[in-house]
Amino acid sequence: MTELEDLIEKSTINLGITGFTDLSDVENLLRYIAERLPGRIDYKASYRKNLSSSPKEASEGEKGLDGGISRIGKDYEFTFFSMTYELSNRRFTEIKFQTIPGYSLEEHRPGERQLWGDVRGIVEEYIQKYIKISH
Repeated sequence: MTELEDLIEKSTINLGITGFTDLSDVENLLRYIAERLPGRIDYKASYRKNLSSSPKEASEGEKGLDGGISRIGKDYEFTFFSMTYELSNRRFTEIKFQTIPGYSLEEHRPGERQLWGDVRGIVEEYIQKYIKISH
C-alpha cells in the first residue's frame, strides 16, 4: 500500500452497505459519536433542490454536510470532516476527515489520527448496533 493509499484509508470511514439516506439519520449518528467520545460536533448541512411548475423539471439535488469534531476533556483534540453524498444512490456513504495536502499519514498530528480511529470505531459500533441490513 502506498503512503497516499494509507492516508486515504485512515482518513475515510465507509458508512456501510446502506449508508444514510436523510439528514435526521446522519444527525443521530453524529449525536452518538459526540456522546461516545465524549466530544462536540459542529456541522453545517445543505441541500440543493430544483422547484418548477412542471413536475418533470423539479428534482432533488445534492446534499452536503461538513463540520468539526472535538474531543473534550484533558485530551482535547479536533479534526474537520465532510460527508460524501452519492446522488445516484441518494445516500451519505462516507465520512472524510480533512487532510493536509502533501503530508503523509505520519505527518498529521498523532492526536488527530487517534481521533480519526476513535470515530471510526464508534461509527462501526453504531452501524452494527442500529443499522438493520435487509437481504
